[in-house]
Amino acid sequence: MKGQVSVETIMIIALVLMIFIPVLLLLYINSGSAFTSINTMEVNAALSQLSSSSSIVNSGAAPSAIFAKVYIPPSISNVNTSQLCNRTSCITEFIASMNDGTQMVQIASGKARINTTDGSLTQGTYYVKIEAVVENNNKTAVVSIYG
Repeated sequence: MKGQVSVETIMIIALVLMIFIPVLLLLYINSGSAFTSINTMEVNAALSQLSSSSSIVNSGAAPSAIFAKVYIPPSISNVNTSQLCNRTSCITEFIASMNDGTQMVQIASGKARINTTDGSLTQGTYYVKIEAVVENNNKTAVVSIYG
């Protein structure tokens, strides 16, 4: 009788392990893709906030400003700007360089630049001031770090 009970116990444990091991493997495999998509959404949110605030400031009068809290996730090595101008208008690309070598871009209307020591933002939470300033008779949105 004791032998039968131990065989039944071993069978139950084997069945439970046969169910849980594949489930745990699937969870482990899918957690990597979930982490990647969360990072992508965080990067898009940060770039979108910077570019939309820059566009709003550029559409207003010169002393206008917006204050914002921007979170740059750890997957970004830096965020900087690039200007594309023709004879009549300019657009600014906010470019996020990712740690894996890829880049994400958001476009803002008008000129913009990031006012830090090296002209870029790295990982962290920043309180930024996006203000319209006039430089050489051209209005530019300046993203400045404060506090």
